[in-house]
Amino acid sequence: MFLPLLAFVVWNQAVPAAAGTAPAPAASTTTLAVVDYVLRTEDSSLDPRLAGYFLTVDLATLPVAKREKARARKVGIEGALKLHEGKKKGYTRFVAGSACQPERHPPSYIPVLQLARYVEYPEEDIDWVERKTSCSEDDLICEFSLQIVVIPRKGKPPLKRYFLHPRDPLTALIAVHRGGVKQSTNFFGTGGYTCRR
Repeated sequence: MFLPLLAFVVWNQAVPAAAGTAPAPAASTTTLAVVDYVLRTEDSSLDPRLAGYFLTVDLATLPVAKREKARARKVGIEGALKLHEGKKKGYTRFVAGSACQPERHPPSYIPVLQLARYVEYPEEDIDWVERKTSCSEDDLICEFSLQIVVIPRKGKPPLKRYFLHPRDPLTALIAVHRGGVKQSTNFFGTGGYTCRR
């Protein structure tokens, strides 16, 4: 699978250009070929070097017709990489002093998450996961694949919509909570995830 090498490539990329700089030039023919390859290839079949290159592409350089799909694909690959890295951490996540900056998204991000095949969950399920794991929303964003979209409302608190990558272990935990899956023990099952400070 491409994930171990891709994780190395992704986490060693340069910081993107600062806002307010000149618009990026149009993508090269090679870049467009790589983007087309990644858009049509499943994760398990991706060449890690090409996938790593794809994650560094400035989406503003792509033709408008490809930007949304490329953005969604990038979100999906980054989610899979985060989950792969999380497997190395085990069931207990030590979150004190984490450098992660949790991000919430505007309503325009919902189609991107849907294209990336993220699954939406009701607030009650996420609240239950927070209680079960002792992880906060921020911890779930940083340590798992939780994506939160915040929808402003006049005169009311903002509405939050919650999305998880389909391969996130928290989805199995939610299935156990809903009663769709039997769980015999926490040790071998999905219930052992916890956050510690």
